[in-house]
Amino acid sequence: DRDVDSFGEGAAVDKNSQMAQLLDFQTNPSRESLLKDIEAKGVLGEVLPELAALFENLETKFQPLTLVKKLSKAVAAVKAHPSLNMYAVPLQ
Repeated sequence: DRDVDSFGEGAAVDKNSQMAQLLDFQTNPSRESLLKDIEAKGVLGEVLPELAALFENLETKFQPLTLVKKLSKAVAAVKAHPSLNMYAVPLQ
């Protein structure tokens, strides 16, 4: 069991290192630092309004009991967008 866990962790570290290298980061960024960068660089102002609302509902206004209702517009927008529709099923 321990060898399997170590292998899984090693694969995740390798994957994260490769992604960091592709994005030209010096080190593996944390989730928190990536979220701060998204906000600091104004990325949300460049995406579909429904996707910005999706981000806000998942990251800042997370309310599990009303999540489905709030996200329905974002899922519909993703379904309707030709280059994003492949993400509609995982969002549902």
